Amino acid sequence: MHDDGVSHTSACHLAVDVNVKGVLNVAAAVLPQMIKQHSGHVFNTSSIAGRKVFGQGFAVYSASKFAVTAFTEGLRMEVGKKHNIRVTSI
Repeated sequence: MHDDGVSHTSACHLAVDVNVKGVLNVAAAVLPQMIKQHSGHVFNTSSIAGRKVFGQGFAVYSASKFAVTAFTEGLRMEVGKKHNIRVTSI
């Protein structure tokens, strides 16, 4: 959303597609092999905006990075000890 209240839907979708779906797609591609070999390290690109919203105009970007942070933490719990896979957000 912008000051004028107009949603720029395509920009919002792009932020989610790149920042969230991109991370999910990469994880889906690499995890089967990592699970099979019982080792690996997944690095997800996040941002400080994934922990704190910096102000007007950052809502969607921050939401997408919060999603990356949550996914990273959740995936770490799911595959970390069980499959010896490290999951890090940088």
